[in-house]
Amino acid sequence: MPDKTEALKYLRNTLEKKGIETDYVKIDPDWEAFWQDSDFLARLNEFK
Repeated sequence: MPDKTEALKYLRNTLEKKGIETDYVKIDPDWEAFWQDSDFLARLNEFK
């Protein structure tokens, strides 16, 4: 499993810079390991 802390930091930075859309993250296989993770889902909800 990828490093969760680093992945969530990267996700926040990318979403803040509008480098990716939350809808895409939900289907991007690169993020599949986190799809059911509560912290990951909370981070996505911050940027809806």
